[in-house]
Amino acid sequence: MERLVAGISGIDRGAILPMVATWVFDLVLALLISGALASLCIALAGHESDWAPVLRAGCGFGAAAGIAALLVGTPRGVWRYASSGDVSRLARAGALSLFLFVPILAVCISVDGLKMWPVILAAPALTVMLIFTRAIGRSMLSGDVLAALNKQLHGAPLVVLIGDTDIAAGMVSAARKLNPRPWRPIAIIDLSARAHGRAIAGVKVLHPRRLGAEITAARRSGGNPQLVLALPHSDPVALDFALSAAAETGAPILRSAMNGESRTILAGLHYSDLLPRKPRQLDPGYSRALVRNRVVLITGAGGTIGSELSRQAAQLGAAKLVLYDSSEYNLFRTEADIAALGVESVPVLGDVRDPEHLNQVMQQFRPQVVLHAAALKHVPLMEHNPAEAVLTNIMGLIQTLEAADMCGATEFVFISTDKAVEPASVMGATKRVGELLLSAWQPASHGPCVLGTAFVRFGNVLGSNGSVAETFERQIRAGGPVTVTHKDMERYFMTAPEAGGLVLSAAALARNGEGSKGFLLDMGEPVRVETLARRMIQLVGGAPNATIPIVYQGLRRGEKLQEKLHYSFESLSVTEVDGVLSLQFPRRDSEILLREIRGLISAARRRDDATVTRLLTQLVGRGDPAPGSPYDDVVETMRPGGAAVQAAE
Repeated sequence: MERLVAGISGIDRGAILPMVATWVFDLVLALLISGALASLCIALAGHESDWAPVLRAGCGFGAAAGIAALLVGTPRGVWRYASSGDVSRLARAGALSLFLFVPILAVCISVDGLKMWPVILAAPALTVMLIFTRAIGRSMLSGDVLAALNKQLHGAPLVVLIGDTDIAAGMVSAARKLNPRPWRPIAIIDLSARAHGRAIAGVKVLHPRRLGAEITAARRSGGNPQLVLALPHSDPVALDFALSAAAETGAPILRSAMNGESRTILAGLHYSDLLPRKPRQLDPGYSRALVRNRVVLITGAGGTIGSELSRQAAQLGAAKLVLYDSSEYNLFRTEADIAALGVESVPVLGDVRDPEHLNQVMQQFRPQVVLHAAALKHVPLMEHNPAEAVLTNIMGLIQTLEAADMCGATEFVFISTDKAVEPASVMGATKRVGELLLSAWQPASHGPCVLGTAFVRFGNVLGSNGSVAETFERQIRAGGPVTVTHKDMERYFMTAPEAGGLVLSAAALARNGEGSKGFLLDMGEPVRVETLARRMIQLVGGAPNATIPIVYQGLRRGEKLQEKLHYSFESLSVTEVDGVLSLQFPRRDSEILLREIRGLISAARRRDDATVTRLLTQLVGRGDPAPGSPYDDVVETMRPGGAAVQAAE
């Protein structure tokens, strides 16, 4: 009785009506079966018999079946997701019906010569009919006739599925088809409040508040349940609940994934799972047509983006990869990854600041596609080293661009950043100058090998070297504190595969040398950095500000609270590649721009940081720098209508 009361208390109001309908259906079915078999009893008697005891027996069996259904919980099952768990439950209900009916039958028999054994067959007959009706209902609702016969995964690791009931049902169905059994679901936590108190594919559906009790009960039975996400990436509320549940219960949180054999397995969460959107899968068709059977040179090939570009180009069928980087260790790692893919690669130690070596490499390998990922990208660090940022990010770009043009390359892509929009930092300003340079670039080559150029602008890459996610991970491992710049700071985030796919798609769209183009990825809404920090703490079972403190350190030099993806004077349009947007923008006069850039590079070579900062500001304008930024020195001259703005225009 306690079990029955506990079960009823966990039922959502919206699930009561379908449960009552299921119970009434089963009761009517029991009465019909018992009535038919009671009639058989009269027929077998061979003489006029008293119908009263037979009818009492039939009604008694109906009452026993109704009580058994409530005790076993058969009305909880959802017919659309009927499975072997429901079959087992229905069989138990039939057996219990017979057990309860035996004393009723003894009381009802009062006529000699009446053969009552057919009534005893009502229990197995009812069991068969209940299973048959569930199987028919499942096949009609889902089209899967055999799904109700899927076996439970006894002996497999225990999991609690959290999220959407439809997604959870699909995961259970997929897991049950695998051998060996990957995991066994013990409960589904329904966040939509559609099926609380019911059962889906034989797995009970619970209210979120009952999660802790379910975990505790499983542990008392010797199990160690894990939490598994059954929700889309676009549901941040559900993700936050799952992460909070993991932190409160101490149960690890996992997601379903596909291994090399295309089988569903469980894997730990990755940074990308913390995004409030599903990572975009770009169409590889354009990129494959770009790199297949061609020589591709990638500068900065040892970095996060460069190594991802190298892997994707290798997988898309590049004939040869020229890996150009100034870091011996990073280059070694990338070359090892490419070698494992069976694609020819040439690791070249070199610096984009060295024009002679760069030209020599370009002339030797004659790449058709050049992807320029080499850059100095750490914002606060570049605030202290503006001359170095200019020499690598601007002079290095010019020299790589010229070398690519001279060797006959046909596609060139420069990787920019959202920090180039109204830049408040040296790094962002150097990237903006790079965008301006490409927009005004006039290829020197002519004939069939005209260089097509493009720049690609995107936000922060999760997990990249020196990224905020990597910093948080290191701080969490050390036990905290986790340092957040500002409570209201927001950033656009994307994954490394997304960034690599965007760059290759942009290179494909930039073919034919029809002037320089700009592209950006549709990255959805920005994410609060504090939210990312909290989710990462919860991901490892910690409690923000309880077990691992969060400390706000204030804006650093060159940082802004929010970034923008494009200027107000830039217009966006869709491209042939879903998720990739094209930028339309005014172009600077190339002669004036190059003259200003030459003066900037000259100051950088002299390591005249003050002049470098002033000239950068004149070239690109400014955003809202943090206090203490070198841009504060030239704020007044950069006001709307100021002398520096007029000079730059």
